[in-house]
Amino acid sequence: MLLNSLAITNFKNIAEARLEFSPKLNCFLGDNGMGKSNLLDAVYYLSFCKSFTGQTDLQLVRRGEPLMTLRAEYLRRGINEELTVGVQPGKRKTFKRGGKEYDRLSTHIGAFPLVMASPADSELINGTGEERRRFADLVISQADPVYLDHLIRYARALQQRNKLLRDHIVDPSLYLSVELSMERSALYITAARSKWVGQLNEILLPRYNEIASDGEVPSITYRSHLAAEGDFTKMLDSARRHDEFVGYTSVGPHRDDIELNLNDMPARRVASQGQCKTYTLALRLAQYRFLEEASGMKPLLLLDDVFDRLDARRVERLVEVVSGNGFGQIFITDTNRDHLDSILESKPEDRRALIEEAAGVLKHKQRKQKSQRKLERMDQHLMRVQDIANEVERQLKPLERKAKRAVTYQQLTDELSDLTLQLAVDDLRALQVKWDDVLTRESELRGQISKLNDESFAADSKVREMQRQLSEQAEGSRKTEGSFHAMRTAAERIESTLRVLREKKRSLLRSREEKIRDLDANRLRIQDLTDELAEAEDQELQVEVDLKLAQDKQREKKAALTSLSNRLDACEREIRALEKQER
Repeated sequence: MLLNSLAITNFKNIAEARLEFSPKLNCFLGDNGMGKSNLLDAVYYLSFCKSFTGQTDLQLVRRGEPLMTLRAEYLRRGINEELTVGVQPGKRKTFKRGGKEYDRLSTHIGAFPLVMASPADSELINGTGEERRRFADLVISQADPVYLDHLIRYARALQQRNKLLRDHIVDPSLYLSVELSMERSALYITAARSKWVGQLNEILLPRYNEIASDGEVPSITYRSHLAAEGDFTKMLDSARRHDEFVGYTSVGPHRDDIELNLNDMPARRVASQGQCKTYTLALRLAQYRFLEEASGMKPLLLLDDVFDRLDARRVERLVEVVSGNGFGQIFITDTNRDHLDSILESKPEDRRALIEEAAGVLKHKQRKQKSQRKLERMDQHLMRVQDIANEVERQLKPLERKAKRAVTYQQLTDELSDLTLQLAVDDLRALQVKWDDVLTRESELRGQISKLNDESFAADSKVREMQRQLSEQAEGSRKTEGSFHAMRTAAERIESTLRVLREKKRSLLRSREEKIRDLDANRLRIQDLTDELAEAEDQELQVEVDLKLAQDKQREKKAALTSLSNRLDACEREIRALEKQER
């Protein structure tokens, strides 16, 4: 699969860009804050319908602009395809493939496989289990659409169960219906994760050894409550008392973890920064091989500032790996030109380096717009100069007439030249001063923008670190929250339970009275039906008696007819005998 071209409008800090890509290597060089990572994020968005940074769609629209659009042309399985995205505040996001809008965006996941490595991958090792579950879910969902469907179903059912817990609902039948729905998806999710971890373990070690030495052995372990217990419904039922205290579901696939080990020890405890970087890169390369085997296509490989924190030997090995023929289309960003030059020199036959050094290729439209504005200002200055020149020409006409009448034509000519030269020099000096002011202001603005971008990047890093710390603190506080408020919560829960029980008792009494009334009514109805049945049986018996009498009369008539027939025969015989005697 190849990304042939990309058109960006108002995506983050990219006002407008039109890019065509090499089918192999595409390198982007520039300082921090120029938009290199935003370009990769735009490519990522086209594959996953969301930003890699976790920002909302509205946050991706460039500040002050009414609309953000992306349009990309791909070559997928030998067929040209087009993806278009439009995000407008206050309106529904549009995501189209081949001009047709998706009914469900989840069906797009996995159609255009992509792997992205970035500095944020360090959270896979140092972050919480949520980061590692998100990584696993994202990879498996690209290869298995059924897995993604079960994830959505499980998340919906989990939200329903947590609401029951927060509302202190005690009806077991409600919990049972939700938990049965959770169980079906939980079993599939757990089985798929276990299978994926086994497959990734087989791929991870060779990828790691391509970058690091052979003495380091990475491995992955899947920790699952369901895999250990086996009976999900029983597990939820056992944890319900605790879940009612804390107000959320504490067991299930959403609480599983994937341990990343180095030499059979947790990597977050024993691995250095360089080893952590190597580990995450090996994970991404293993993810690439997994998706390649699952989809039958070479995914896009996005490498954002991947050489940071690696020693020279590992950088050299990574350059060799990336420069090899085992990958499809690759997009690389870096602030160090030496790394990119090393890669480009190893692949001279098929590459395209998009290098930004001053304002950057991603801001060429902004520079063009600024240049146009400068040209407009220059045009205005030129118009003023033309007006001055016209005024000078108007003033020169009488001088010319005087010069014709004057005896000293040379003096008037010198005077005219001096006047014209003086006016032109003054205008040029004024224009030069204004132009210098414009350049100075532009340089100051660029410095301020670069400083603001650096501060924004640093602030984002601090925010992510604070979010991670808050997540860890929240994880710890959840464990103590129940003990701090146990008595009050228990009293409120008991009172709530008593209210529910009283209400149920009243409801049961009302239901009992209604059932008794219904039973009395049914009893009377049954009696009426019994009487009607008895009457019908009597009528049926009378009909049978009448039928029997009628049959008896019929037999009597038949016997009488038979007797009459016999008498007629006897009479006929007597008549024949008499006739015979008479003859």
